[in-house]
Amino acid sequence: IVVNDNTQISKDIANYFMKKHSPDGTKENSEVKLCSLTTIPLPGSGSVTADLEGIKIYSEVLSKIIIPVHGCIEEFKKNGQEINYIVTTKGIPFYIGSRSMSIDTRLAFADDTTSTTGIEDSANLLFPLHLEKHRFSHEEFARYLVTRLDGYTFDVIKGLIDRAAAPAKIGEGTIIFYDATIA
Repeated sequence: IVVNDNTQISKDIANYFMKKHSPDGTKENSEVKLCSLTTIPLPGSGSVTADLEGIKIYSEVLSKIIIPVHGCIEEFKKNGQEINYIVTTKGIPFYIGSRSMSIDTRLAFADDTTSTTGIEDSANLLFPLHLEKHRFSHEEFARYLVTRLDGYTFDVIKGLIDRAAAPAKIGEGTIIFYDATIA
């Protein structure tokens, strides 16, 4: 889980998420690995406006988010831990530049720390598990699955985490997909 140490809500989300993914309910024994970023100064301390503003310059995204997250992943791998998923939190900006690419999309390719413009080949953006029926692995697909824990309030985000821990059975519940590009 990627947390912006400069925003309290980001730290609160990470702590709650880690406790929920622990056999004994403590953050210390969580199966979730924490990647704290201290280099992301955000006006508004995790406000929706600040998150939507993003980081304007790609080199800042690379130096303040992508390279540090890649470093966290490498440390976890040295300890024999497999990382397939990256979870970002409220307080991590959404976009790079003028919404040309989301930071979450760029994190899917966190192993590429040399690109100066982002993802060079847009064909790489195609989702590799479309219509597949087997588990995802970073090793097989050379990317990470990235998701975001975000909402207007901490209670809303806690609700997302709690409901994910006890999902509905097949045929129950509602799934909503939102595409902000559709007018």
